[in-house]
Amino acid sequence: MLAGAGGVFLGMVSTADPGPLSAMVITMTGAYIGANLALFYVSGGIGWLRDRFNKPWAVIGLRVVAAWIAAISCLMLALNAVS
Repeated sequence: MLAGAGGVFLGMVSTADPGPLSAMVITMTGAYIGANLALFYVSGGIGWLRDRFNKPWAVIGLRVVAAWIAAISCLMLALNAVS
């Protein structure tokens, strides 16, 4: 459900240049599918890393990386809303 919501939001943000409706739909559908695939690959990679490096420092490092990514995403969203 979260992957679908992320794909919808990315599709809304990555609108195509004005043109034929079919081209715009194809572009936004590609962005939606790409966002979902990226989310699935990243979550699978994180799961693999957690299984491979089952040390406390590795789990903390993954949480720090996730927090930085979330912070950058929030900043980019705020900058996009301002402009």
